[in-house]
Amino acid sequence: MKTSHAIGMFLDSRRSQLVSPTTIRAYTWALEKMENKFPELPESPSDIQRLFIDNSGLSPASHLSLWRRLRTFWMWAEEEGIAPNIMSRIPAPRVREKLPRTLTSHEVRRLLASTDNERDYAILAVLLDTGMRLGELESMTRGSLGPDYLRITGKTGDRRVPVLPSVMELVEKQGDDRGIWIGSRGRLTAWGLQLIVRRCMKTAGFKPPKIGPHMLRHTFGLNYILKGGDPFSLKRIMGHQDIATTMIYVNMSTELVAQQHRKFSPMADIVAAD
Repeated sequence: MKTSHAIGMFLDSRRSQLVSPTTIRAYTWALEKMENKFPELPESPSDIQRLFIDNSGLSPASHLSLWRRLRTFWMWAEEEGIAPNIMSRIPAPRVREKLPRTLTSHEVRRLLASTDNERDYAILAVLLDTGMRLGELESMTRGSLGPDYLRITGKTGDRRVPVLPSVMELVEKQGDDRGIWIGSRGRLTAWGLQLIVRRCMKTAGFKPPKIGPHMLRHTFGLNYILKGGDPFSLKRIMGHQDIATTMIYVNMSTELVAQQHRKFSPMADIVAAD
């Protein structure tokens, strides 16, 4: 079968499942690499291994992303009876996991104090209270508002995200029939929302790398675990496909606890004095 034909069928199946445009672009990026090398569907694991060798110049994170997208495609191909899953015996590339940066409680307060614009404050509050992605924030409409949750469309499909009553009040004051987040030219895009968040962070005095909306998502994830939340409910809230992604926040909290222990243990001063 022509690789392009199989890819088209796969992407159509993802779209029918209401996968987000961002995820479709990620699949397209990976699968075009395979199509460029193999006009006909490759038939052996060695073919895929050569593809990875050809793309060895990618960053470790991009290399892992390529592996994940190809794995999903080949699992689908086998389920549909199109071709055997030649990715099944190709292990994931090893990537040294970098712990994401987060904001402290003091920095969160500084950030919220950085704007007196009600819309911008509400945007920051929603991101910090739910950990949602920018694309999910962009997709919100009046129909997204439940009594104590938000219905959002994300990378892993639709889900309900709990929200504090105080944050819901902020959201209910925003928007119109066009959407929740409205700017001078109409409904705000993900890019427009990102510019607002970055502007607020700069006003608060943050400098790279502590600039960017995804840091608010990481801040939510870490605080959820630190305050006693479990990783399984966090996985559902954040819309992770794999619990391994959620466990990053557990690892972060473990490391943070260890740091606090080294700092505040009654033995710390004694050992240092010795």
